[in-house]
Amino acid sequence: MKFPEFDSRRSCLFRITEPERKKFEKLLFQRHPEREWGSFFRFGYRRTAWGLAVTFVSAMPPLPGDLNRQSSIVSFRSQYISRALKELEGTPFGIGIAHSHPHGWGVSPSSSDDDMDGYFADLFEPYGNSRPYCSLILNRRDNEELVFSGRAFDSGKWFPVSEFITPTFPYDRLQNDEIEIPKPNISDSDCAEESVTARLEQLYGKSAARKLPESRVGIIGCSGTGSPAIECLARAGVGEFVIVDYQRFDRSNLERIHGSRFAHTQRNPLPYKIELMAEMIWEINPSARITAFVGNILDEEVLGELLRCDLLLGCTDTHHGRAALGDIAARYFVPAIDVGVMPEGHDGKVTAQLVEITRYAPELPCAFCSNCVSTWPITVECMTDDERKQRKDAAAEAAKRGEDGTIYWGGDLAQLPTVGYLTTNAGSLAAGYAINWLAGTSDLPHSRFQYDLGQPEFGFKIINRKRTASCTCGKIIGHGDQADAAITKPSHWPRPLKLSLLRPLAR
Repeated sequence: MKFPEFDSRRSCLFRITEPERKKFEKLLFQRHPEREWGSFFRFGYRRTAWGLAVTFVSAMPPLPGDLNRQSSIVSFRSQYISRALKELEGTPFGIGIAHSHPHGWGVSPSSSDDDMDGYFADLFEPYGNSRPYCSLILNRRDNEELVFSGRAFDSGKWFPVSEFITPTFPYDRLQNDEIEIPKPNISDSDCAEESVTARLEQLYGKSAARKLPESRVGIIGCSGTGSPAIECLARAGVGEFVIVDYQRFDRSNLERIHGSRFAHTQRNPLPYKIELMAEMIWEINPSARITAFVGNILDEEVLGELLRCDLLLGCTDTHHGRAALGDIAARYFVPAIDVGVMPEGHDGKVTAQLVEITRYAPELPCAFCSNCVSTWPITVECMTDDERKQRKDAAAEAAKRGEDGTIYWGGDLAQLPTVGYLTTNAGSLAAGYAINWLAGTSDLPHSRFQYDLGQPEFGFKIINRKRTASCTCGKIIGHGDQADAAITKPSHWPRPLKLSLLRPLAR
């Protein structure tokens, strides 16, 4: 068959955890280098404005007789295909195919590969209620380096699997070997002017430092911790940003938001915080690519853009935001670093200058397992103003009757007195961990830790984490939209506003 042209407006990102990738490679390369081998696999997915976010759930290894061992190319027999169709009917996941090519054959689809993909895409569509189909071809170069090509079919269109991502340290993002993907314009090493990231290149080496312009980072929260993180990332040369914050800048923010100036306090209306961040990024790196939302991490459109990112930085103090970070890491394999501060004072003395860093990843516990969030604050954050008033009134009436009013109102959420020097310390540290993680030069020392700037040896504390048996986060790894979200957006919250064509604000 003559294979249809790709839909150039869409692409697919394929993510797989490192343990599953190792097992999957062992399965697919068992007859390498001379012969092919293949397997069906289950995958979770989310449809987005740009295409598909696909996450590997598990392989469906062939049983004896499922593949023709006499053939040098992969050949699926009827009983194996029947098992795949039953999986489509009995589970919510998509079913895809991956196979290896013999050494030296590259990863270009052959005419038989075209026929196979056309056949399975048509066959699986009615059985899977129009679920997407995904096909991968893997091979190894002479140096054993993995290469791949891939394509996905959804809603009557074919488009490329552009990247094959393993979201662990060191972060591994393979580009489809069969398609041209534009890369950022990076100055040649023999340029007469010194590179703006020369010190990073000196520390990391040029090949590691030059991963940063190709990186995509999502930052949720653009205030005290988010703004210094964004500034550090921009100065390090990170090439693409997805920034999210629903608030406008306020006069009290001047003390702690990087990129803000007194002139911003005089504007009417006051600018959104994401506008200040875009201006700051472009003043540092005019070629940076920015997608900005006046919105929340729980917005569906925001989530779609965050799934394009290599790493997320959680820079809000909301419990629902932290819950969402852990959920995104588990279901969609997008790792995250969450940062928070907790200053305290009494009688004119600072008693605590606490900073906490937490990493979320498919292999790690969620925010609920880690005791980073609790139910009551999330409930309060998601209430309407009327509901808060009704609950407070009910609690007051219960107290008058001598009853326990906390069953109606568990207490106001504390407003932390965040200050610029502390939030800058926390945000820039989180950005440093992100930069090293993306460049492949250093992992976080611990998955969760705290320190206090005012304590001897900073009062450093490691917080051990493990999944709780009652939590579902370990049971939905890679399930994408086919698992229920840990938290969803309240219906009364406003729709997000996407500002993707921002220009620097007037001085």
